[in-house]
Amino acid sequence: MPYLKQFVRNWRRREKTKVLTALIPESLYGDFKGYCDELNLFISEAICLLIEREMTRYLEN
Repeated sequence: MPYLKQFVRNWRRREKTKVLTALIPESLYGDFKGYCDELNLFISEAICLLIEREMTRYLEN
């Protein structure tokens, strides 16, 4: 199962947030947005989950 599928609308944070700006190619944005739409996730939720996963793995090493 792809990583993001396990979080379909089960994810909510109660802590303060910061804005993150990223520039990505239009083709990647379109594909990723479509994928997030299929999973019923906001793009910001998916990005946060991916960053959280990356940082967890980083801190484990």
